[in-house]
Amino acid sequence: MIKNTVLLLLFFSCFYSCSKELTTKEIVTEGNWYISTYLEGVTNKTNDLEGYQFVFTKENILNISKDKILFYESWFTNTSFDGTKKFELYLLYPDLKKLNGTWNIMGISSGTLNLSLPGDSTQKVKKLVFEKL
Repeated sequence: MIKNTVLLLLFFSCFYSCSKELTTKEIVTEGNWYISTYLEGVTNKTNDLEGYQFVFTKENILNISKDKILFYESWFTNTSFDGTKKFELYLLYPDLKKLNGTWNIMGISSGTLNLSLPGDSTQKVKKLVFEKL
């Protein structure tokens, strides 16, 4: 009887953990990333960010490198009151400050993070896509 109970518990725990959806944090903290698309309104500014590599750590530190220079920034994920998944970037490096903000997560997979930053009357909508190297 105990043996059957243990086997049943193992089955259900494996079933639950094997079918569990990965969180944004679990996905982005695996591997190195680069920016494949950056749009400000309809203007493509991707070339401005060419050569940067990003490593998101589980401690919410963002390691950014370009041309053998390494610097550290911050990132976070959360969910707004309406259920929208958010991705926050806090960057002090001058060339990357334009990426600061609380982005909406439009889509995520093991190799792509698709973000959108809503505009207002003075700012254009921004689109940012990270892809895994």
